[in-house]
Amino acid sequence: MQSRPRLTTCVGVAVFAAVLAGASRGAGTPPINPNFQIRSIGIDGTGARNLSQGPLNDYEPAVSPDGRKIAFSRATTPGDWDLWVMNSDGTGQRAIASFGKQSELDATWSPDGRLIAFGSVTQSSCPPRFCGSQTLWVVRPDGTGLRRISDDARYPRWSPDGRKLVFEGRIDPYGEANAIYVARAAGGGARRLVRARGIFAHPVWSPNGRRIAFIWGAGLYVTRADGTRRTRLVLRAREPEWAPGNAIAFQKYGSAHRPLIAIVSSRGGRWRSIAFGDKVAWNRRGRQLVFTYFSSRLAVIGPDGHGFRIVVDRPWELGLMRLGPWNWSRDGRTLFYSARDNSNPPP
Repeated sequence: MQSRPRLTTCVGVAVFAAVLAGASRGAGTPPINPNFQIRSIGIDGTGARNLSQGPLNDYEPAVSPDGRKIAFSRATTPGDWDLWVMNSDGTGQRAIASFGKQSELDATWSPDGRLIAFGSVTQSSCPPRFCGSQTLWVVRPDGTGLRRISDDARYPRWSPDGRKLVFEGRIDPYGEANAIYVARAAGGGARRLVRARGIFAHPVWSPNGRRIAFIWGAGLYVTRADGTRRTRLVLRAREPEWAPGNAIAFQKYGSAHRPLIAIVSSRGGRWRSIAFGDKVAWNRRGRQLVFTYFSSRLAVIGPDGHGFRIVVDRPWELGLMRLGPWNWSRDGRTLFYSARDNSNPPP
């Protein structure tokens, strides 16, 4: 089974540490590269704001379902990223999870906004293999009620009713996931979704919670939430995102072309491309998509391929390891992202 190229959590932590080290060079003088910050911008490209204004680097904003709060990862020292929460206007910043020399990443809100699921990563020094540990947790937005969900796991996604989490598990020494699990958000009861060998990635629930889409090897599959009736939809696919209804957006790749943003019905049939791009996410109503465009740009487009607009362009350097509905405001008019001004790169 072919393994898809991807940026794993362990590599992401290494990238974060390198960025942090670069930002801290030349102490006592203005930094050549401003830090990565949590920012917001209207989908028409206006109203850009620096929300977090952190002392070092801030990554991976996740907007709460009611749009009032943002969870994000903040660098404190090299190799140490803590989980923070702030109001959507940037005020009221506070740390809610910090495990010392670990990195708290991949925050995602429960549908009712009462809990945040996230992963913690302990990095180890035995390259090129990944020898650290990865653990999934849930916590309340005020930092109370911390609860361990599963070890050897990452990238949680909530079921629509907020009772379960689906995630990647059985991480091998090269940072690939060899299984997908579903567990109760209350803790315990983790079960393997698909009893098969291979590399698995990016599980995501259907809007009604009855099915799960995921990547297995190089294919995009859907299955019932109990793991039965597995169906392959597309080959050479990555990072599916399910919209309200039956549409699944994903990254389609081949040997001779740039990756495409494509859409396929969860019922099967032909897929169709709507743009060149990489990571993609629907807004909360499924009426528009945001995606990374030629890596350094953030763009929006309609599911019919119309309405393409570049929202964030150079000299900004994006700090996005993932995209999801959490990058959108509740009304679909604003995007939240991490970026820094890269107009004066270091020599």
